[in-house]
Amino acid sequence: MTDHIRQINAAILAHDAWKARLLAAVESGSSEFQPDTVRADHLCAFGQWFQSAEPELRNSLHYERVGALHAQFHEAAAQVLALALSGRGPQALTSLEFGSDYVRASVLLVDELEFWRAELGRGESGGLPRPSASSPEPRALSPKP
Repeated sequence: MTDHIRQINAAILAHDAWKARLLAAVESGSSEFQPDTVRADHLCAFGQWFQSAEPELRNSLHYERVGALHAQFHEAAAQVLALALSGRGPQALTSLEFGSDYVRASVLLVDELEFWRAELGRGESGGLPRPSASSPEPRALSPKP
């Protein structure tokens, strides 16, 4: 198993654990974390690894998607935590329910991480390259006569 796949596995587990942390914050009205710290997606272990990723990973379509989804996840988690810490527990609980921004961000992030992991596992070193400005336009397929 490559280090990249280990990092992605760890990220999936760590981001899944946030729901339990947020529920605990709702129940207690407190947390060891603050919303502004949670919002900063570059402070978690995965974010630090992600920001320092080597060029072969940065050239992956998954890299861009994961980056955007990771930021959305942290923003949504920070919003839920802010509600919990400000005594708005019922609103925070609603923000953790199916269809919420938090759940949507979490599911999309984990799905994209799993797609990236599968691609890395196939030995494709970071996924499909991004098209460059100099790439030719795709040609339309025409039926054979």
